[in-house]
Amino acid sequence: MNTLKIVLVDDDPTYLASLEYLLKKHFPELHLLREQHPPGAHINLHNIALPCLEGLVFVDARQILYCESDGNYTRVHLLDSRPVVISRPLKEMEQMLEGRLFFRTHKQYLVNLNFIARYNKGDGGEVELTNAIRVPVARNRKEAFLQMFSR
Repeated sequence: MNTLKIVLVDDDPTYLASLEYLLKKHFPELHLLREQHPPGAHINLHNIALPCLEGLVFVDARQILYCESDGNYTRVHLLDSRPVVISRPLKEMEQMLEGRLFFRTHKQYLVNLNFIARYNKGDGGEVELTNAIRVPVARNRKEAFLQMFSR
């Protein structure tokens, strides 16, 4: 038997109780599990765990400027300019950040779109980030990249 898991997160307990009531009314066979968090507990849904040599480093994904491939490792460049080297290839990092505002500009780079300051024309071109770092855009990714901003 397949199990469907639904996670509801909201600050308003009244809203969650109403939703729970509606779900039970229309799906009486549904079993809901409630997980109570201690008062004052805060869950940061933006944190991701990055595997490194010492264990795991937890970072807010919104603080990632860009990721750079280094063979089977990835350098994750953060806003505070300290890179974190993780023991995963860039492809896995791209999967971890799927659904967030990141774009694979080149086989070696994954860029947070929130930190792009400008695009410089060229063969494929390059993006300049808010910290003045320049990252190449591959020819075969240029059109998809530019379309991200024309919606």
